[in-house]
Amino acid sequence: MVSRAAKHSIGNYLFMAAGLDLAAFAAVTLLGQSASADWPTAEGVVTGHDTRPVTVGSKRNKRTHSGMYVTYEYRVDGTRYESDRYAIGQEYTGTKSSGIEASRVMREEYPLREPVDVFYDPDEPDSAVLKRGAPQNNRGTWALGIIGLALFGYCLLQQLGILAPDEE
Repeated sequence: MVSRAAKHSIGNYLFMAAGLDLAAFAAVTLLGQSASADWPTAEGVVTGHDTRPVTVGSKRNKRTHSGMYVTYEYRVDGTRYESDRYAIGQEYTGTKSSGIEASRVMREEYPLREPVDVFYDPDEPDSAVLKRGAPQNNRGTWALGIIGLALFGYCLLQQLGILAPDEE
């Protein structure tokens, strides 16, 4: 039989791992956004538009919108690449509640067969975005990182005995 203290310890380790995972995900995303600010530019061409269902919100308040994707091709050192990634941490260009509205906005901003600036990773030219740096709204990424670090820190302090677990 596993003691209550051992169960508590295992739970702490699991929550510490989850906290570190959240913090690491946020850190990798934020560092990628920062690095992409210096990526070189290649001239690309918009080759397609697509809207796909994107679910946003919490479990109790889920909403499905139309995510707007722009497909583009570009060349780096004579090699042709294709992508539909908008920005680091933001795969699509935005969402609209109506697929028709999403399609209209996307076609106005990124007309088919028109030139577009593509920013690519010089170390991995097949990794590219239409918007470099941080998206306008990346508060969610920061929040995930802060929550992850807080969860890790709280569980670590409990594990070290600095914060005693609630006794029944």
